[in-house]
Amino acid sequence: MKTTRNTAALLLDEEAQRFSNFLYPPRKPEKMLELFRLLRLHGKKELSREEKKEMKKKLYGNTSGGKQFDMLNHRLNEKIDDFFLSKSALKNHPVLEKLHAAQVDIKKKHTLYNFLQNTGRSGIGNDALMEKAIEGAKKYECYTDLIQLLHRKQIRRGYRLGEREIDKATGQIKFYKKCEHALRRATELYYRLVAKKKFSANPDIKSLQLFLKSGIKELTALYKQTGSPEVLYHLKYLELDFLQNKKNFDEARMKCVELLDLIMNNVSVFTRQRIDYGFGNLAQCYIYIGDYSYALQLIRKQKYILPYSLDWFESREMEFRILFYQKKFAKAKALLEVMLKNFPDDMEPIRKARINFYLTAVFFRQGAIKKAQAMLSVNSELMKDKSGWAISIRMLELMMLAVQYNKEEGIGKAKQLKQFLKYHPVVSKRDELMADLFLKMAQQDGKSMKGLRNGAKLFTAKKGDNAWDAMSHEIIRYDVWLGKFLKRRSSKGNL
Repeated sequence: MKTTRNTAALLLDEEAQRFSNFLYPPRKPEKMLELFRLLRLHGKKELSREEKKEMKKKLYGNTSGGKQFDMLNHRLNEKIDDFFLSKSALKNHPVLEKLHAAQVDIKKKHTLYNFLQNTGRSGIGNDALMEKAIEGAKKYECYTDLIQLLHRKQIRRGYRLGEREIDKATGQIKFYKKCEHALRRATELYYRLVAKKKFSANPDIKSLQLFLKSGIKELTALYKQTGSPEVLYHLKYLELDFLQNKKNFDEARMKCVELLDLIMNNVSVFTRQRIDYGFGNLAQCYIYIGDYSYALQLIRKQKYILPYSLDWFESREMEFRILFYQKKFAKAKALLEVMLKNFPDDMEPIRKARINFYLTAVFFRQGAIKKAQAMLSVNSELMKDKSGWAISIRMLELMMLAVQYNKEEGIGKAKQLKQFLKYHPVVSKRDELMADLFLKMAQQDGKSMKGLRNGAKLFTAKKGDNAWDAMSHEIIRYDVWLGKFLKRRSSKGNL
């Protein structure tokens, strides 16, 4: 009962309507359809004994017939499973991509061929079914299915027409095994890149570039061997990241355009979500270039990323950065509140801690120092982070103390930061040098104000170890804030 209830509740409204039509015509409200509608109305929560009795009464006019009700429930669950794999569900699905629907259809044809073959119903019709599955598998780069189908075709034709047919298929199978290996390797390299970046806010760029250079060389060779659009898709992603790490954002922007063209013009690559990811990559390039208005237009072109999914949160974090860098703090705050309100229970807690840190930064920039300090005190998850965010949260704490003219505590916290950086696994040169400046600022006695301002100017370069990374943990740019703060303090005679 629980499985059927949960499955019925998971159907989208459009899917539910299609399933109703798939189950029975709308004019015949049969008991199975009625049970489906009752479960949909009830939702995901557990059925109580009384609610179950009430359903039985609505269906049968009384509360008896437990076995009959259980059998009806079991059959309904089977019908829902059948529906998910039917053409009624797959065609023009509101969420499922055409590529993924095609992959399901290929597997269905493959399974049906096996069923007919193994139940003695082979023949011309079954051969035609196999050929359609092979054609689809080639078109959509479903190499595992394709190799299995070609093996079956090889055996079948060899048995009927002789050894020459076996030899003829062997060459094709060898080629598609190369394609399968190339695609698996391309996917692996892509996700290795994702993992290297996801778990470090300050990745070792030299090490990352060596990895990318090696991966690009390998995938270039594999693409030449196979001509696979899917392999090319992953290759271009590696090339894009390589260019971004070199701070060559004009070329990176052109690579994004190439990537979007590739997705649009190849059915084995095209998905609406990949188009959305392409817009996200292009938006990131414009963030680095500093064109925040156009970056915001691009990020808002994303229409198909599933709401409240991991990708949705990644996209919203990028949108937050844009709004924050544009100093649209009220809109940035409203976006963060939507993210927190819809944060899934099973998503990693460090992401929620990041969102809370963003909110802390907004309060600070709005001048609500007490609110910002209150947020800092509850963000213990980020204080333990080893990917770079723990550094920024401590830097922000120093900024707050400076604004409050809390010299004694500021010196103590700055020294703690210096000590913290000694043992932190991922520290950039910029972080280390800025920590030095913050300590000097906390110790400031009025004699070296000019030196501090000159020190802050050293960080304005667009390239090199001291350059600011707009997609890093440094949400509030240290050098810009410090320069403006020192200028204000100087004009007020507080230094």
